[in-house]
Amino acid sequence: MLTTNGQRESTQDLAAKVFAELRTLLLSFEEGALKGDVESIHDMRVTTRRFRVALSNFAICVPQETRQRVKTDVNQLADTLGKVRDIDVMLDSLTVIEELSPSPGNPSSRIFTPASRAAANTTNRAWFDTCEVLIFVS
Repeated sequence: MLTTNGQRESTQDLAAKVFAELRTLLLSFEEGALKGDVESIHDMRVTTRRFRVALSNFAICVPQETRQRVKTDVNQLADTLGKVRDIDVMLDSLTVIEELSPSPGNPSSRIFTPASRAAANTTNRAWFDTCEVLIFVS
């Protein structure tokens, strides 16, 4: 890839740029995700997948120990976000089922409640307090 002055960019420089952009993107969804915004959670999950691909593609540019630590953090975030997202999807599905049900108020639609989603979201907050991936490229 050529830089603005016509020089070839090194793989190391490109990797640093990609990780910085992904970090910025990840952080841009933090506030919304912590508030429980469904779209922010989804977008943050997509960014974690991109981060994992970048770690794999630029493995040669990141020391193995650092790469493993960051990969662990990204995987933990993805797992945490996945739990919240799964509850969101389940709540949406159960709402549709309840609306179509001949017996409204069916107790089976109360398996995942907003309280269980809030508990999963609390895990998101705890994760952000300890995550190394957010300082990886700073």
